[in-house]
Order: sequence, then structure tokens, then C-alpha cells
Amino acid sequence: MQGPIVIIVEHARGEIRPSAYELMTLAGKIRETTGAETRAVMLGKEIQGAAERYSTACAVPVTAVSDARLRDYNAELYTMVLVDILRGMKPSYVCVSHSSQGSDFAPGLALRLSAACISSVEGMHDGENGLRFYRSIFGGKMRAEIKPAKATTMLTLQPGSFKPHAAGAEAEARVHAYDVTIPDPAFGSLVIKTAPSEGIDLSEAKVLVAAGRGINAEENLDLLQQLADQFPQSATCGSRPIIDAGWMPYSRQVGITGTTVSPSLYIACGISGSAQHVSGMRGAGFVVSINSDPGAAIFNVSDICIVEDLTAFMPLFIENIKSHRAADSI
Repeated sequence: MQGPIVIIVEHARGEIRPSAYELMTLAGKIRETTGAETRAVMLGKEIQGAAERYSTACAVPVTAVSDARLRDYNAELYTMVLVDILRGMKPSYVCVSHSSQGSDFAPGLALRLSAACISSVEGMHDGENGLRFYRSIFGGKMRAEIKPAKATTMLTLQPGSFKPHAAGAEAEARVHAYDVTIPDPAFGSLVIKTAPSEGIDLSEAKVLVAAGRGINAEENLDLLQQLADQFPQSATCGSRPIIDAGWMPYSRQVGITGTTVSPSLYIACGISGSAQHVSGMRGAGFVVSINSDPGAAIFNVSDICIVEDLTAFMPLFIENIKSHRAADSI
């Protein structure tokens, strides 16, 4: 009998990360092929409420380990506790978010479980000889198709690669408290400083206005912000050259070395369309690109292609949106 699919639920002191619901979608697709049951595991301090919310939203049993020493993420303790739990479950797949946290502990956890480890997964399909998983390689220029060859496979999912699980009617919470002896860690956090808020998280934005090298000057970012302001739940972001130039913080970077996003609308402004950037926004529902170069690679993945100088086009575009809104309100 095939072992269960186990999701490691990532959270920040009880606030469940959106990626945890994407993992549920991945687990659901694996379950369609294998028929294996799905379970979840959550570690932290006083997480009963968060575990119940995840259990009811996803209709999945949750194994919860609550301990003061697990309040903040610690790779040593996470690995030790998860090894103890997972050895008892004998899972076929362990699904982890490819976040800074997940990519930190997943390889070591896989080693201790004698499991395969496929990192930065972006997709999957059922092949003739079993499941295959996709991930970008060589800086996004190629895509590898990987078949696991172990009884247990660790998967780290690139955020934004799957749509979050859509909760149906809330199920009854099924949370099991797991008792494990947790030693004092060899190292720990002295203090964790929260970064200042920089607007809506890119992974949660419905509309993204992205800046590339082709915007030419930092002051032109104001045009992009004006455009973003015309849409609810929107944000501005940038390609790597914009972040490297210091025009935007790293948290605003979209691409294989930044954030993977899947907004409903993606407006690319002055972006050439490198493989690294396209890998990070391929999940967008509708793509509009504005570039003065008619041969820009970004046009190959765009629904609407506008060949025009950004500084000439954007003010007219913004004014047109405002005028249509004014007319609709009359």
C-alpha cells in the first residue's frame, strides 16, 4: 500500500503562509494519480488554532507539535522533529514550500529519511512509468523532467506554480497533538526583526505592474505606480536589473532568483523577457507588455504586445483608464 502524501505547513507564528494552500493543490494532483491519502504536519508554539483552520479549510488531518522552542524556525529542531514524525508515517511524498525556510531544511531531512529530493518543482504530469516533476535548470533556459527513484520523495514547490487550494464546505477539524522529546538546540535566534511593510505581498497581488531595464530612469517608476494605483489589490515589481540598480528592494523582484507570481493581470514595462524573468511570471493569467523593441522576447509570452516608448504611452494609458472609470460612474 502506498504511503501518504504529507504536507509541511509553513506559518509565521500561527499565520499560515499562502504557499501552504498551493501545497494542498499539488498533493491533490498527486493523489489523483496514486490514490494515496493526504496528511499535514505543523510545528510551532501554541498552534492549535492555526492547525484547526488548515484542517477545516483543506479537509485534511493535521499532526501538530507545539513547543516553546519551536516558536521561531530552527533548522536543527525542525529536522529532528520531522524525522521522528515522518519515519512513523512512511510517506510516499513530502511536500514543502520552496521558501527560504523550506529550501533550508528539506535537503537534510531527505538525507535522514533516505528519500529523493526534487527542489523548486514547477509542475508535474503522469507519465507512462509514473509521476514526473518539472523544474527549471540553467538559469531558466531549460526545463528538467525528473522521475523519483525512491520510496519517499521530498518535493519543494516553487511558490506561484499552482493555484491555491479552493476551500469547499468547511470540514470538521482533525488535529492530533504529537508528543516528542525536544532537546535544547545547539543554536537559536536571539531576536527576529520584522522588515518594514512594502505594500501588498507579490504572491497575493491580483495585478502586477513590472519594471524592466527599458524604463531607462528611476523616476519613471512613478508612472508604473500611477498605473498600479488604478487597480485594486495591485503592486509594482521589477526584473533583476531594476533590483540590482537599487531602484526597488529585493522583495519586489520577480524571476527565478526572486519571487514566482501568478496574478490575474501582469503588465510588463520595458522588460526584455529573459528566461529567468519569464520563469517567475509564467503563471500570470493575462500578460500585457509595453516595449520599444518589436523583437523583445517578452512578446512571445504576452497576450497584448504594445510597441511604444514607455514615457509617451503610459500617461495616455493611465488617463484613458481614468476617463473610462469616470464614464462608468455616471
